[in-house]
Amino acid sequence: MSDTREKPMTWLAKLKDLFDTEPNNRDDLLAQIKDAFNRQIIDVEALRMLQGVMSLSAQRVRDIMVPRAQMVMLNERDSLADNLAMILETEHSRYPVTGDTKDNLVGILMSKDLLIAYIRNQVDALESLTPLLRPVFYVPEGKRAAELLREFQSRRLHIAVAVDEYGSITGLVTIEDIIEGIVGEIEDEYDKTDVHILQIDEHRFTVKAVAGVDEVNAFFDVKLDTEAADTLGGLVVSRFGRVPQTGESLALSGLLFKVLRADRRRVQLFKVTLINEDEIGHGE
Repeated sequence: MSDTREKPMTWLAKLKDLFDTEPNNRDDLLAQIKDAFNRQIIDVEALRMLQGVMSLSAQRVRDIMVPRAQMVMLNERDSLADNLAMILETEHSRYPVTGDTKDNLVGILMSKDLLIAYIRNQVDALESLTPLLRPVFYVPEGKRAAELLREFQSRRLHIAVAVDEYGSITGLVTIEDIIEGIVGEIEDEYDKTDVHILQIDEHRFTVKAVAGVDEVNAFFDVKLDTEAADTLGGLVVSRFGRVPQTGESLALSGLLFKVLRADRRRVQLFKVTLINEDEIGHGE
């Protein structure tokens, strides 16, 4: 007996109902999506998402991944205290964990697994992170991003490590990286606050890269260069001459700025430590 139930329309079929003529190619479809926006058939958010979907179809993992140089990785040989300190500083939900070398990944640590162990009073019994590690999901850097999104969904995974044709690690990609290509950047709870500077203890602070240089000067009572850039992130990038990588540091005016979070385009978060500049040997 044949199934006479009406099959649900695909998003592309639904789109065709909006247009006067059927698009012949990708460029025609993009033009008609923009025309639908101009005719107020779809709003600006729908326009951005549809453009994101179309863009995603042409992207590869290498186009959206966090490059290896900017990956935050833990080492199973480091003490549990050192790894905990790194987790508290960087505040990621998942971490690749290395073994003998950075080319040798032994697993993925989910921060929630460590939290569960802490709640169950099991942390003190751990000699390393090894019992908490999950398998690494490797993908070719040339894999289509849309295909990886489907694999993430089917495997119920959120993170993959990208490798080149020789099997060398080239980067890391998360399901959030792919979704952000469609809906725009997803901010976390820290990003949503208007607070730019938070104090950790007497000598350490976290500072958003978007904090104004004037704001940083007033808070720390220093005289960072306000002519080089408007924001702290812009100032640090100008001093490096490039976007610094996660973990890199720069001393300016008695403050040590360590990059806690960055992507290929910009720095997002710093740890700022009050220092004795004479001990560092460089600075402003």
